[in-house]
Amino acid sequence: MRSRIWLAVPVLLVLALRFVFTQDPLEQDLSAALSAPSPGHLLGTDQFGRDLAARLAVGARTTLILAVTVVSAAAGVGVVIGLATAAFPGSLRRAADRLVDIGLGMPSLLVALAMVGTWGASPMTLVLAMTIGLWPWYARLARDHAVVIERASFVDHARLLGVPSWRIWTQHVLPHVVRRLGIVAALDVGYTVVALAGLSYLGLGAAPPNPELGVILREGQDFVFDAPWLLAAPAALVVLIVMPFVLASEALHERGVLA
Repeated sequence: MRSRIWLAVPVLLVLALRFVFTQDPLEQDLSAALSAPSPGHLLGTDQFGRDLAARLAVGARTTLILAVTVVSAAAGVGVVIGLATAAFPGSLRRAADRLVDIGLGMPSLLVALAMVGTWGASPMTLVLAMTIGLWPWYARLARDHAVVIERASFVDHARLLGVPSWRIWTQHVLPHVVRRLGIVAALDVGYTVVALAGLSYLGLGAAPPNPELGVILREGQDFVFDAPWLLAAPAALVVLIVMPFVLASEALHERGVLA
């Protein structure tokens, strides 16, 4: 139960921000540029007079959706390949193992740079690059967990009772693998939020004026002394989004299940 509460925190935070701060994040008001936090602009404005709270509300939602998409896609592909590797010995297992080894040997940042250089910087290119870099870890974890569970005593009992292999894998092995990988996935969402913001900060993701946490951080660094809220607010928001996923992962690890 505690893990579900922690997982709900960043979602509720993002929804609350978007519900409260409904201004247009792209609307400029140069007369109000670099305004300090005030009742009219609770987190101040940027160098173009755009409301920072409204930009963060949209940017947080965008970054969180992209992070969940990356982890979901990577986990889905990884679990399928990992279970196939564990369930089908022989040449298929060897081929899948080699594919995973190749994936594990590819530096994620170099993959992102190569894809951005080929297709241009965009959030979708970043999502695809990070998914390619992440799925081999899930495949290897899924295979290792599946092998352990497949040798467990309760699985042997199911075989003795005449339960078909496909049912053992779908009703016993798969649920246990998913529960264990849930711990990793919760932590990876937080990691991916930071990675997406960092890569966008480097110019590999969303481009200005689109509101995204990394873009807002990059724009705010030039005014760190004149308008420190432009850097402090997005940095604090990243922490507020990431920490619940870390705490949820710890709660899941303590229970050993998705609770």
